[in-house]
Amino acid sequence: MAEITIAGIPANEYKRRWNAKNSEKLKLYKARYLAKPEAKEKTKQYQDIYNKSGIHKLAQKKWYEKNAEREKARVAQWRKNNREKMLAYKREYLQKNLDKHRLHQAKRRAQIYSTRTGKIDLDKLLENMICGICNNPILVDYEIDHIVPLSRGGTHTQDNLQLAHSPCNNTKNNKLMEEL
Repeated sequence: MAEITIAGIPANEYKRRWNAKNSEKLKLYKARYLAKPEAKEKTKQYQDIYNKSGIHKLAQKKWYEKNAEREKARVAQWRKNNREKMLAYKREYLQKNLDKHRLHQAKRRAQIYSTRTGKIDLDKLLENMICGICNNPILVDYEIDHIVPLSRGGTHTQDNLQLAHSPCNNTKNNKLMEEL
């Protein structure tokens, strides 16, 4: 298929140059267009159609496949140059999302043991702030305990999870409730 050219320049390059040269004109046009009430709705509809189509994901995937080594090197270099920033972000995220992190770790262990996993409703789990091991209220810190431990063939599903005090969970370890 022949490449489309304008004035001897590939069309996409010509468009890029024209947009760079006329950026102020484009900003004014866009502002005037978006000032119209129907334009905002129409733009939102186009964005929704575009997002639902998945075209951008396919384009990203195609680009990544073409540039995988370059992108991996770029990310590795960024991580090397921004180590403290990355660690600070991880710490902050972990503090804000401790429950999600705990569930993720438990799901990961479940996959290692090749057991069944299911969707976990954290809000439902947190409704009853009672330790499933000692039956006392949980006032401060808690852990998510597998009633039947993963190492004993338990599943990582809603019906096999309970809240527990950290010391209670450490004492229980991989025992069944009857063995305590």
